[in-house]
Amino acid sequence: MKTLFLTFLFASILSCANKQNKLMGNKDEKTVSICPEDGQCKLTVLKNKSIKIKEDEFGATYSQITDSNNILIEFEYKRNEIQNTADSSYKELVYIELNPSNLEVNYSDADLKKANITYGRLCFCRGQTGYYNILSGNLKIKKTGDKHYRLELNFKTSEVPQIISYIKDDFSI
Repeated sequence: MKTLFLTFLFASILSCANKQNKLMGNKDEKTVSICPEDGQCKLTVLKNKSIKIKEDEFGATYSQITDSNNILIEFEYKRNEIQNTADSSYKELVYIELNPSNLEVNYSDADLKKANITYGRLCFCRGQTGYYNILSGNLKIKKTGDKHYRLELNFKTSEVPQIISYIKDDFSI
């Protein structure tokens, strides 16, 4: 009986270590410093990309990422799905489009147009999903080293409810 208990205890300890390694994820993926506890966030830098908001025949908005000379920063918050619940997926996306020759910026409110900040809310939320331009808030990007930058964005949209309203993270080009 003691042998069985010790074997179970040893297996439990090993399985915890494996879960911890899985939670650390792929080293190529950047984990964002500020993220709600009920989900996962990541920041991705897309070179030579641009974003546009399109509208379908029913008035619903969607995004289209196209080739360009710009740098597109994509922030994604994906809420953990609720078990045994249909249509519980929820995601918020924030895109910031930057000119590669001017990465250090400090924009407020109407100046945010210069960075083409796009907010997307994707969920089973009737009438409260889609993509929207952000025109209220503050964006500051500062160089912290060779090809390293710190991004800080505080924003608000009046079109739909939002969970993410503040992003602060470092990225590299």
